[in-house]
Amino acid sequence: MSSYTTVNKVDENGRICKYDNFATREEADARIAELHQIAGYEDAFVVDNDETAVDGLMCFQMPEFWSVDKVAKTVTLDRAAKDAEELASNIQKVQNNRRAAYIEESDSLFFEEQRGEVSAGTHAAKVEEIKARFPK
Repeated sequence: MSSYTTVNKVDENGRICKYDNFATREEADARIAELHQIAGYEDAFVVDNDETAVDGLMCFQMPEFWSVDKVAKTVTLDRAAKDAEELASNIQKVQNNRRAAYIEESDSLFFEEQRGEVSAGTHAAKVEEIKARFPK
């Protein structure tokens, strides 16, 4: 079932910063007619979410990754920016998971190894195990 997004406002970087979603084209067109009467919203336009979706992602789901061409009245997914953000997020998750595992599982082994309570290399082996469990 189609849905429609009105691109109401675009920020200085050409990204969607204000939008509305509608179930029908008629509702979206009515909203555009309203917006065009308001100063600063003359460039608002309607996007058919089914036609512009990329891999199921629609412009209202992650508007910070969609570039807007106000003249052509189109939106385009900025894959490079989206991929870079996802990579940074994944790296942060790995770091957080590793940090928690080091505290829970390996930190105490370091001191136990220093005191001779566990065999040499136990701490290093646990660190490598954690790195393997949470790869970058």
